[in-house]
Amino acid sequence: MTTGGIEIDSPDNGNVPRAGLPETWRIFTLAVVFEGGLGLLACAIGWWCGYWPLQTFRLEGVDFFWGIVGTLPLLAGLVWIDRHPIGPFAALKQVVQEILLPMFRGFRAWQLLIVAILAGAGEEILFRGLLQGGVSAWLELYVAAHLATVIGLAVASLLFGLMHHITRMYATICVLVGLYLGGLWILTGNLLTAIIVHALYDFLALLYLLRGSRDVPAPPLDRGGSESSAALPPTAPVPQQD
Repeated sequence: MTTGGIEIDSPDNGNVPRAGLPETWRIFTLAVVFEGGLGLLACAIGWWCGYWPLQTFRLEGVDFFWGIVGTLPLLAGLVWIDRHPIGPFAALKQVVQEILLPMFRGFRAWQLLIVAILAGAGEEILFRGLLQGGVSAWLELYVAAHLATVIGLAVASLLFGLMHHITRMYATICVLVGLYLGGLWILTGNLLTAIIVHALYDFLALLYLLRGSRDVPAPPLDRGGSESSAALPPTAPVPQQD
């Protein structure tokens, strides 16, 4: 029988239940709580510090459009790395295949979409809205505005890379992605653009990387460790498990 798009074998039909499905839902729940929690944490810190991280968020069609267009360079980079895994990119592709793909293989498309939206919103509110914006605003009290903007962009991008540190190459690419997303926010003046780019890229990248392999169950989580849902490949950080 099926429930909510998931096959469940009845105990009286002699079939053995498919292993790993509970783990898929467990990983999905962890990802939703973790990514959604980042945005809530950013808002709570911003409220406490007196800097609202969503002050530049506006629902405007033109910035939504630029968010879609801004996704294209990241997708092109992903496809190029996937098809030409030379030098350090070969090790990066191996990390994706060994860590990212097994984690998301049991996900349905709608689950990938929800995780991607929460990752895009939560991480952009935290890194661009709070850290980049907050650091820039604070530094403007002491240095020129353009210098404060550059420093805020650099600080937020470095922290973005550190949060996704699986390998040096992985973290380096995440720093570059952070600079790109932060630059888009500066150019458009609307946090919506960075959120759209981040979320749409994560979703399409996961669909591309998982093409033809989503029916394989996800592996169990290591109770003492962590898993990743990551950068270019997708940029969601490593959800920690107690």
